[in-house]
Amino acid sequence: MTIVWAVVILLGAAGKVVFTLSATLASHKGAYNTLFKVRCMVTEHMAKMPLGALSERSTGKHPAAFAGMHRNDIDVYALWKIHG
Repeated sequence: MTIVWAVVILLGAAGKVVFTLSATLASHKGAYNTLFKVRCMVTEHMAKMPLGALSERSTGKHPAAFAGMHRNDIDVYALWKIHG
């Protein structure tokens, strides 16, 4: 009888590992696909901006959100998407 319970416990532990790994992989895949799409949207937005848009201001006066999202903001969004 104890062998049966030992097998049940081992199968349960193995199942937990498999399901946790599957959930983690699915979450990361979704988050990085979303991150890719956001970065593409930012790149497309910047490609449509006039060439003189950045030269009108000095370097220190550009807000971080001037051209959409800053790279670090996108990475923070990805962390939130993965772990939030």
